[in-house]
Amino acid sequence: MGNPKEEKALEDKGIKPGDFVSTKYRGGTREGVVERIAKTPEEHPHPPKVIFTNQRGKEVAHNPSTLEKKAAAEEQDEEPDE
Repeated sequence: MGNPKEEKALEDKGIKPGDFVSTKYRGGTREGVVERIAKTPEEHPHPPKVIFTNQRGKEVAHNPSTLEKKAAAEEQDEEPDE
C-alpha cells in the first residue's frame, strides 16, 4: 500500500499516462509526458510515483503531489521558425 496523501493527490489531479506534467526541481523545472504510474512496491519502492522522461532524456519518478498537469498547448517549447 502506498502513501495515502500521494494516492489522493494522484486521484485529485487526474494524472494518467500520456499527460504532460512539470515540477520544480533544484532551481529549475522538470517536465515531460507521463509514461506510467508506479502503484506497487514491485514497480517502485515508495509508490505511488509518476514516471516520465525529462527534457534531458532521463527517466524520473516524482510524487503526484509535486506535479502540475499542463495543457497540451504548453507541451511545445517554442513555435518553429519559418
